[in-house]
Amino acid sequence: MRMKRELPKLGSVVEVMRGRDTGLYFVVIAHAQERFVYLADGEVRRVEQPKRKNVLHVRSTGYVGLDTESLLQNGQRLTNAVLRYDMRRFHAAYGREGDSDHGER
Repeated sequence: MRMKRELPKLGSVVEVMRGRDTGLYFVVIAHAQERFVYLADGEVRRVEQPKRKNVLHVRSTGYVGLDTESLLQNGQRLTNAVLRYDMRRFHAAYGREGDSDHGER
């Protein structure tokens, strides 16, 4: 039997567990089908070109960016600046400043 995982809420911050972005944090900006999410952070992964990721390859942090969530729920335009603001608040709240550096891989 296949493992089924619930999709994270729109606007929630997740950690990537598999792939080239392992250990980095992103915001869920869209869902696709039953098992994919689209991720962006406003810097490396921008709203215009989000990363499609299998939901089994991300881990929810429990943090929801309220500005991002309200824009997505109301069908308003999401900007990279709003994503960066919510990511800064997440890193400040959880003390993960070093993980926000996308430096060289």
